[in-house]
Amino acid sequence: MSKPPVSLTESELLRVLELAQERRLRDFVLMLITYRHGLRASEAINIRRRDLDGDFLRVYRGKGSEETEQPLQGHENPLLDEVTAVRTWLAEMGTRGAKGAAKPKGRKATSKTSQCSQKDKFLNDPALQPADPARETAPDPGDERLFPISRQRYFQVFREYAALAGIQRRKSSPHKLKHSIAKRLVRSGVPLNEVCQWLGWKSMKTADHYTKADADETSQSVARAIAGRDAFRQLRQPNLFPEKI
Repeated sequence: MSKPPVSLTESELLRVLELAQERRLRDFVLMLITYRHGLRASEAINIRRRDLDGDFLRVYRGKGSEETEQPLQGHENPLLDEVTAVRTWLAEMGTRGAKGAAKPKGRKATSKTSQCSQKDKFLNDPALQPADPARETAPDPGDERLFPISRQRYFQVFREYAALAGIQRRKSSPHKLKHSIAKRLVRSGVPLNEVCQWLGWKSMKTADHYTKADADETSQSVARAIAGRDAFRQLRQPNLFPEKI
């Protein structure tokens, strides 16, 4: 029997997102999109600006999955409000682009003789003639990556946040975000066929793995049950629970 996929608890997820939000907006939005849409790391870092259409995201997945268009998710908790996070990140990208424009370098002073020589060379050399503006192709701003980060760096960054949040190393991978949203959707009662459609899975057997409880969930449930039972017994039979001296 296969083990249930390892995922982050809700509190662990929020801790990681909170740390990222405090430290770097790019990391926060990247992880939030990865979680919300159940993306692999390579899929998340390759999102282009043109993939955003208003409050919708075109999702391209690997392994033969079809392209889908998914709405960005709002939420009353700012840590889970994808709509606001993406808008804020796009605004910051625009600001960085304006401030980061290269300034023209100062020209060195040259003698008149040198200037004339350079002018003659320019006029006589076809290779140095100005390019025809009609033939120049401007870079497509829509082709710009939304998150300029490598896959390896994304894994490294996520491990750093997970360590700061006190999360076990076995959970310190961005792929655990995909496991986490899958489990949330299944446990929230979303039909398995719809879960598969949202996450790009072709078989409902994949989604079925998330119906199984993992070790963390089992231990937490048992702890709650024992605590509740002891509280009930103590209320009905206080003589069985003498006060400690």
